[in-house]
Amino acid sequence: MSPGGFAESSLLPNLARETINMPNLKYVSFGERMIDSINNMLHKKGIIMMVHCTCFSDDRQVMQYMGDRLKKEGYKIIYGAADHVRFKNRKAYCILDNNNEAIDLIFRFTPLEWLIQMKPRRWDGYFNTITKSCNHPIAIYAQSKRFPFVWDDLEKADISMKTWRSLLPKTYEVNEVSLNDNLIYKPVYGRVGEKITIKEACKGDEYEKIIQDVRKHPKQYLTQERFKSMPLKDEDGIEHHICLGSYTIDGKHSGYYARIGLYPRIDSYAADVPVLIEE
Repeated sequence: MSPGGFAESSLLPNLARETINMPNLKYVSFGERMIDSINNMLHKKGIIMMVHCTCFSDDRQVMQYMGDRLKKEGYKIIYGAADHVRFKNRKAYCILDNNNEAIDLIFRFTPLEWLIQMKPRRWDGYFNTITKSCNHPIAIYAQSKRFPFVWDDLEKADISMKTWRSLLPKTYEVNEVSLNDNLIYKPVYGRVGEKITIKEACKGDEYEKIIQDVRKHPKQYLTQERFKSMPLKDEDGIEHHICLGSYTIDGKHSGYYARIGLYPRIDSYAADVPVLIEE
């Protein structure tokens, strides 16, 4: 399982299209859109640092796919962890042996909330560097599930939240409501469906452990109204739930990444599936 879906959303759709022999079905490759965006910034020259959690093979898989593709464009690619970058005069430099040089682009895959655990505190350079960055830390505003709590303030600044309000379930602070069947707990910076209290998706004593963690660390969670996931049935009548994500690069749609599972919580047990569009 790839946590970012970069390769899956770029390669799986074409493989599926060839397998079912339906060339009329369309898709947008995230990888190719990203390459185009980077080429527009760097003009096919320079050094790109692929910053990721080097202890995880699935993270390296994501970076290897994008790094191989960028290397074909003529860039020098360096793979390293977040603490392999130093900042001087707001510019980023690689400190790895044989690659001790200035970086032209930081391609960061390391989660921002993990980044700030770095000691000594060198992570703040990522926030104000003048080195070009892919996945700039400013994106944390929408990653945090606490985003709905600032909507009122944004609307006071004449920023419309109408679309957000119409699509996102109502969200509350943990201490504002009591948990019931219509509400679920979610970690503020959770991913891959982790620690979400959908009972039928929890295994063993997972539900009780999440509740204990919520009580211990209430600020790390929030409460959200549960929406009804509409499953799709396969030819054997088995129901499957789907999570469909849309990538955006430079304000333009840049492909889909989808995963499918037997429960209305798309977690590490869910499978990657290609997305094809019928015109």
